[in-house]
Amino acid sequence: MAERTTVLLAEDDPVSRRIMAHLLEHNDYEVLVAEDGSEALGLIGPGVEVALIDWMMPGVDGMEVCRRLKEATGSTAYVIMVTSRAEKSDIVHALDEGADDYMTKPVDHEELLARVRAAERVATREQQLARAWTEARSEADRDGLTGLFTRRVFDRALAGVSEAPRRAPLALLMIDLDHFKRINDSHGHQVGDEVLREVAEA
Repeated sequence: MAERTTVLLAEDDPVSRRIMAHLLEHNDYEVLVAEDGSEALGLIGPGVEVALIDWMMPGVDGMEVCRRLKEATGSTAYVIMVTSRAEKSDIVHALDEGADDYMTKPVDHEELLARVRAAERVATREQQLARAWTEARSEADRDGLTGLFTRRVFDRALAGVSEAPRRAPLALLMIDLDHFKRINDSHGHQVGDEVLREVAEA
């Protein structure tokens, strides 16, 4: 069974909130419901993939919730701003501030679901790209044979240590395997690789 998409719904109007929550839950979304911006901030987390946020809420407004959600999710969460403000300047402002989409009230239910499905697709791709980037960086930082960090990581770490205030003596150990070529020549490269892995493990 596929994992359900988590949607954060922040809406201070109780009727609208109840209708949208029911609509999303009926369409198999996991819904985190907030009655205002302050409550929405408490529900923000990396698991939120899509958010429907009312712009005008008491206390913390929708723009602040949007900014905090983007920070918490590394901008992978897709934010749909929902508001009665329909001026072009308002739409431009919301998009400039980090919202990914914009819906005006009263909300059409079919359009809402269509936009959430589109948001779900975009959020999924963003998460896949973020994972791929992390994996690629991890692979680039470690030697494929031994799993040890590469020279690039060592150089970065050494630069950081040399620039930091010296609180303790610094020691550097360099290891060379004597006559390693003989192992490869006599026993083959597979054995040589195993020796390197054993040394790295030690």
